[in-house]
Amino acid sequence: MSVRVMINSGDFFNGTPVNTEKRPQESIHQRVIDWLETAGIGKEFHSTTLSRLVISRQRYWGAPIPMVNSQKFTAGTPCPMTNPRELPEDVEWRPTGESPLKPHPTWKNTTRPVLGNGPATRETDTMDTPMCPSWYHLRYLSPKFDQGPFDLPNTSTGCPLIRHTGGIEHATMHLLYTRFFHKAPRDAGIVKGDEPMMHLRNQGMVLGEDGDKMSKSKGNVTRRMFW
Repeated sequence: MSVRVMINSGDFFNGTPVNTEKRPQESIHQRVIDWLETAGIGKEFHSTTLSRLVISRQRYWGAPIPMVNSQKFTAGTPCPMTNPRELPEDVEWRPTGESPLKPHPTWKNTTRPVLGNGPATRETDTMDTPMCPSWYHLRYLSPKFDQGPFDLPNTSTGCPLIRHTGGIEHATMHLLYTRFFHKAPRDAGIVKGDEPMMHLRNQGMVLGEDGDKMSKSKGNVTRRMFW
């Protein structure tokens, strides 16, 4: 691979390699950072951007949004943590583009949680996949706890987890969300510890016959039987 260098950038930067993957400390990026810090006009910092969580109207097995709506109040009212609601199993799938929870005859019907009277309706939209696995490491420590999402004493003694094993494709979604969700209740004084896990071990990828990762969308999933 040929090495590209900076030109027409002043004596301090001319000739500095642009693509130095093996020696990143010699790259133009690091040299510009060093120059800015020496001049006292800038410094190096790292930032991470999380994708927005999606609200889905086409399914019901996502995390329910804990809000109750009523005609008396224009804004929804949060559901109390002491009154969890399980998702029904007798939903009907209709091609309406709406959540199957919406036409269910009974699930969405409730009363206003603040006043305790008057009809109200639970939110029928659900949150996307990253919501639940972002805090299941806390729930696993309290499998029989039914008074809230997790038992605080268990999270204090069980976190951080010693090791997390998962696929590398989870690194930019699941693992980032897990760290974000763990640090938010940490800052609120709910859980302890700066990190949810101490170590990460990535498992291997299953490849198709073409050498690419096996995927139904790629059409390279083999149906052969191995004995």
